[in-house]
Amino acid sequence: MEAVEVSDIFAALAILLSYPAYEHFEEQANAVYEFATVNEYAELQRAVEKLMQLPISQLEQHYVNTFDFQETTSLYLTAHERGDTRERGQDLLTLQQLLMSCGFTIVSGELPDYIPLLLEFLSQEQDHEQAQALCVRLAQVSVQIAGQLETDHPYRSVFDILVDVLPHTDHDQTTTLENPDLEDLPYPIMYD
Repeated sequence: MEAVEVSDIFAALAILLSYPAYEHFEEQANAVYEFATVNEYAELQRAVEKLMQLPISQLEQHYVNTFDFQETTSLYLTAHERGDTRERGQDLLTLQQLLMSCGFTIVSGELPDYIPLLLEFLSQEQDHEQAQALCVRLAQVSVQIAGQLETDHPYRSVFDILVDVLPHTDHDQTTTLENPDLEDLPYPIMYD
């Protein structure tokens, strides 16, 4: 593999972890595949192939079932770190201020801790002092998510790459101050 910029890998993974039913997903996933091919990045090629071998409707179903319905594999950084606590709100505000202070525009309707959004930010602002701390936080959460996905899960290889490119830290240590409750909830909850 030729030397590939980490910022380019972050941008590619941001695309692959985005909701697969949006308008340009297939086109952008193909561009990621071309990027991986040109740079001889076999792991990224295989990750794209694994995703694109499924019809978009099936990939969308995997995405929703994995990232929207399972709290242990949620794509929201602070949900893993804080769970549903008051401190999470402050963390979201801090992340929003960081992104805005760097001139990064948050897509309307997205929380500032959405991992694909943060990867897109890091692809542009990797040298920012607070971005380095954000990379460490993402590394810890990415290890947790990868550990929850079966080896043959379509998104597992994407998280394996993310774990490889993020800074290696003692993953047993965590910056989490709370012990978030990440058990599956009995949805829907019915009230009389």
